[in-house]
Amino acid sequence: MEFHIFLQFPDDYSDWAAIPLLIISSMATALWSFQDVLIVLLSMGLTSRYHRLNKFVAKISAFEKKQIKWDNKTEALKVYTWRKIREAYVKQAALVRKVDGSIGGMIVLSCSCNFYFICLQLFLGITTGKSISNIRRVYFVVSLVWLCIRIGSVVLAAADINVYSRGALNYIYECEPHCYNVEVVQVSNLVAKKPAKFDE
Repeated sequence: MEFHIFLQFPDDYSDWAAIPLLIISSMATALWSFQDVLIVLLSMGLTSRYHRLNKFVAKISAFEKKQIKWDNKTEALKVYTWRKIREAYVKQAALVRKVDGSIGGMIVLSCSCNFYFICLQLFLGITTGKSISNIRRVYFVVSLVWLCIRIGSVVLAAADINVYSRGALNYIYECEPHCYNVEVVQVSNLVAKKPAKFDE
């Protein structure tokens, strides 16, 4: 962005002013990029934990479909397994809530910064009009596309957490009626709610 500042005031250019501005701008860009990468990686980690839980629920549901006869021992084991699944979902929801409380402000800041720079790039691209060279025109387009990709990655990675948190519902609803017990109903009720309400 320091490039645009010097273009606005070409007569006031000074090496002593440019060097600190270049250093500060480079550090700000690096922190901004690190912030986006951190949000995406944390979101992917939480999503992968939900994905593993959902796969486990899918395997348990598929196994219970094949079982037709249940005795007391297997029924107790089934209840115990679904209780552990419910506890795992509660712990995962608590982790999501804790991470959200820690980086929620960072997500808002990241989206705000990305949105501001998208608007800035659009404004500069529109106001300069046809007076700019082809190289600068390509720069504006590439920069705008890159910013859109960044904000899209952050938002979609964070939104995947909510999508995967409800992924087990499909497998639970496919269970046969004889597979249902109190714990299965509780798991389905927990997963159907928002993650913030899992521990109620």
